[in-house]
Amino acid sequence: MGCSCNAPDTITSWIDWSNTEPQNPLDLIANATLNGTQGVFARSSNFWNPSSWYSGGNPFTLASVPFCVALGTDSQQKIADAAQWNMQHTTANLTVAPPLRKVIFLRGGLDWEMHIPLSFGASTYITAELSFRDNAGTRGDNQGTVPVISFSSASYTGNNSLNVTLKNIGHTVMGLVVKDNSGNWSMYESEWIIVP
Repeated sequence: MGCSCNAPDTITSWIDWSNTEPQNPLDLIANATLNGTQGVFARSSNFWNPSSWYSGGNPFTLASVPFCVALGTDSQQKIADAAQWNMQHTTANLTVAPPLRKVIFLRGGLDWEMHIPLSFGASTYITAELSFRDNAGTRGDNQGTVPVISFSSASYTGNNSLNVTLKNIGHTVMGLVVKDNSGNWSMYESEWIIVP
């Protein structure tokens, strides 16, 4: 699963990549919330072309390891299954080399919600948009926009939980593009390995 933007048989340079059609995150994500704020589908020109990227780099980290929650809370079996899955799967390693800390294992399927605890640091963010990372390498669709899941109706600081229900299994890289209250744009990149 993932944006086919970097398929070696079709992309041979940035010229090809920039001309690739962006992929819709709804192909993968059935539902998403950020700290309780319901995500909504939107078309964004900021995801690939903000006014400027923050030169200080990405301020985000995983606050702790992601975990699976059963959506069928009326079923003791589903609750037990989620607990057993959590015991049998290490979803993140927070002590490995920093580039590997972005790799997380998530459970796919419409019966489960994965909670991804993120630390946003001390800044306050007023815009947050989730989509395939590779969409940021495109020029957008014919309107110059990228399909995203937007969480722009709230502000975020400190620890926040990105909760997602995933339709499929597979391997992809996602990006959470944010703008702080000073107008600085940055992206948190996360590699998702989605398993049953």
